[in-house]
Amino acid sequence: MRYLVIIALLSMSVPGECLAWKEAVLSIPPAQRQQANNWFAKGSQLENRGEYDAAIAAYSRAVELDATHVQAYIGRGFAQSMKGNYDQAIRDYTKAIELDRWSVAAYNNRGQAYARKKNYDLAIKDYSKAIDFNTNNPVYYYNRGAAYAAQGKYEPAIQDYNVALAFDLKNAEAYANRGAAYYKAGNRQQAIADLKIACDLGVGTACKNLQIAEGKN
Repeated sequence: MRYLVIIALLSMSVPGECLAWKEAVLSIPPAQRQQANNWFAKGSQLENRGEYDAAIAAYSRAVELDATHVQAYIGRGFAQSMKGNYDQAIRDYTKAIELDRWSVAAYNNRGQAYARKKNYDLAIKDYSKAIDFNTNNPVYYYNRGAAYAAQGKYEPAIQDYNVALAFDLKNAEAYANRGAAYYKAGNRQQAIADLKIACDLGVGTACKNLQIAEGKN
């Protein structure tokens, strides 16, 4: 899925939690923290090259050196997801959330892992949490819409796709998915309109679905 991505961390803090986390970080010698950051950077480079096993090893080394490294847990979770290891990914994202319960990246990506396991209720819960913390990212609405649609809940799915498209009118996948949701909800006219746009924007499945909606297949 297009939006299985690591979102840049947007962290907010509760004073007590922030102090505890800061104290834990400061308890790690600076040289050791730097080593952890170096391993995290290496993991990111390997991940970007699609070398997920090596990336996982590098991220693991980072968290061995710094057990508070939220981004390393998120990075390792993403690499695990790309290998189809969704349970391991969920464990890493959960650890990241335990360390920083305001991490929208961890909630969004854990939602994706749950969705891949077809646990859509938990996926929707995580996407909703990400939206609570950041209402201005269309990715979260798109992902939640896809989870609703997978459950056959087409009206809330359409509402989320509407929001995603309000942010980005060139989001071809959102048009394709909203068109499919309209079709399954019985709104053939709206389905055809969306699927035509998605097809024109290059979504092959939308072109096939358009033929079905128009009764040509």
